[in-house]
Amino acid sequence: MNSMQNNKFESNKKYFTISVYAIGVVLVSALIVRAIFMWEQTSATLRGIISVLSPFMAGAFIAFVLNPLVKTLNKNFFEKVCKVKSARVRNGLSILISYILGVGLVVVAFLFILPQVFKSLGDLAVMIPGWYEKLLQLIMDLEERFPELDFAQINKEVDNLGQTIFSYDSVKAALTNIMPVVFNTSISLVKMIVNALIALMVSCYLLIDKKIISANFKKLIYALFQRDSAALICKSTRECGDILSSFISGKSLDSLIIGILCFVVMNILKLPYALIISVIVGITNMIPYFGPYIGAVPGAIILVMISPVKMVIYLLMILVIQQFDGLYLGPKILGDSTGLRPVWIIFAVSVGGAAAGVVGMFLGVPVVAAVAHLTNQWLDYRIRKRQEAQLQDGDERDKEAESAGDNADK
Repeated sequence: MNSMQNNKFESNKKYFTISVYAIGVVLVSALIVRAIFMWEQTSATLRGIISVLSPFMAGAFIAFVLNPLVKTLNKNFFEKVCKVKSARVRNGLSILISYILGVGLVVVAFLFILPQVFKSLGDLAVMIPGWYEKLLQLIMDLEERFPELDFAQINKEVDNLGQTIFSYDSVKAALTNIMPVVFNTSISLVKMIVNALIALMVSCYLLIDKKIISANFKKLIYALFQRDSAALICKSTRECGDILSSFISGKSLDSLIIGILCFVVMNILKLPYALIISVIVGITNMIPYFGPYIGAVPGAIILVMISPVKMVIYLLMILVIQQFDGLYLGPKILGDSTGLRPVWIIFAVSVGGAAAGVVGMFLGVPVVAAVAHLTNQWLDYRIRKRQEAQLQDGDERDKEAESAGDNADK
């Protein structure tokens, strides 16, 4: 009887924890191996998940972008200027005004800017045949001026371009495929509107409940980690959020001002297609370092077909505006929001562009800035721990030396 009691199973918390970690490592490893060797199915599954979650991700991004404006209106306007005592009322009014401003910008863009952009695109499409004739004439002049050069390959490429643009087959193919394109576009438009409404509702709820969400996140972190580690995680998360938010909101405001300034100056200089070129310049200005050069190219191509002199004036104007942005406007609005050296900004733009295109070029800089901030935090933590360990070892050696001295005296 005693032997049976001695052989009774006894739980061991230490070995149970080790078993759970081992099972977790095996499961994660199996998932990684499966994802690598069945990459097509994995990528299809990921695309499906992203498609389903896209309105919620868009809503979170909208809330993230609007949150600095909400906080500014809450503290600097309704609390200090309007003297509104209720925090709930201040927060609600700040959210309402932020959405009115955001939706107002979108409505202005759809009602006034986009029609003019489409009109400019239509005008450019009409001018393409004339530009093509000018290109042919330019090549003929170059052949007469430099007969020793071989222009056969250039002529072949230009002829192929002309056949692609003006051939009957291309027009017939476009007319044949127009109904499926219209049908698919209609479905995509309806889906986009539904996703936009869901994103707006999600962003609104996130802004309203941001304190509750933040408190629940903090509670989760403190439940999973030790007190010091949890405090460090919460602090680092808040600082990374501030880096991302300040860069996105600041760069958006900076690009809006640059786009408006470009439009005003182009109208003063009487340069054609001011609106569409200014929209391109403003959007590409969101990309650090490379954005101004990327935005200048389409405008230069458009204007050189109209007048080389106007193209030169446009390029000089872009150079002056970008110098103003880089030396004065950008530092005033953004400050040192990223804390990155130029080489790291170039690295972030290059890697982000290769990974996710234009969006990656824009988001690469704040993401790398956040990673650099976390890395610095971790390095400081490790150095501080090592210094504390060295001080502790030094104190122990001093105590050992004192005790050895006391023993020698005895």
